This record gives sequence, structure tokens and C-alpha cells, in this order.
Amino acid sequence: MIPSTGRAHEHPQPAVRTALSPQAIPSQASLVQAALTQAAAALWSATLSLMVAFMHNTAPAHRYLIARRIANNFATLRQQECFAPECRATFGRLFERWTRKAERLSPHAATPRTSGVLPAGWFRH
Repeated sequence: MIPSTGRAHEHPQPAVRTALSPQAIPSQASLVQAALTQAAAALWSATLSLMVAFMHNTAPAHRYLIARRIANNFATLRQQECFAPECRATFGRLFERWTRKAERLSPHAATPRTSGVLPAGWFRH
């Protein structure tokens, strides 16, 4: 039983009414958005950790794989609407930079030509 304050027209506390109202219950969409925001922040944190690992690792094959993962993470981060447009643009530039770095480290990278001239003796008469 609720103790009475002596007033006959007493109403339930507004906090109780608000807590039980439909407006106080988060919508499914807002819960999903909050989870996506938290996941994006975790991905950003993990990407920073991968960048540190890249700098500490000297094995070319490992550096290649880490650079690819970093580039892929930036590709995902640049699409997340929870970040400001300027931040997403920065993620896009970082995606491009890390993609180039991964391509340079790739064991399957084509060896670039040093000039457009064919080597001597290429054609025989």
C-alpha cells in the first residue's frame, strides 16, 4: 500500500508515468542505431591498434596483410553516418593511402618499369 499524504486527489508520480509510457521505451531503430555507432567506434579503435601493429611489424607478408585490413576498415568507416562528413572524407583519404601501401607491399605486385624503352637486344634482325 502506498502511504498517503492526506490529499484525496493524489496522482501517481510523473516519473512512474513517464517510465511506463511508450515514449520512454527506446524504439527498435534507435537501439539499432546506438549499436551501429558503438560498433563503428570499436572498429575505429581496432583500426588504430592495427596501425600500431603495422609500425611494429617488420615482416613484409604480415605488413601487407595488416595494411589490407586497415584499408578495408577505412572503407567501412567512411560509410558510417554516425561520423561527421569531414571525418568520413578523412577516412576515405586514409582508405586510398592504405590501399596504395598494401599494393606496394603485395607479393603479387607488378614490377614497375623504370622507363618506356625496351631493353637492348629485345628485337633481333
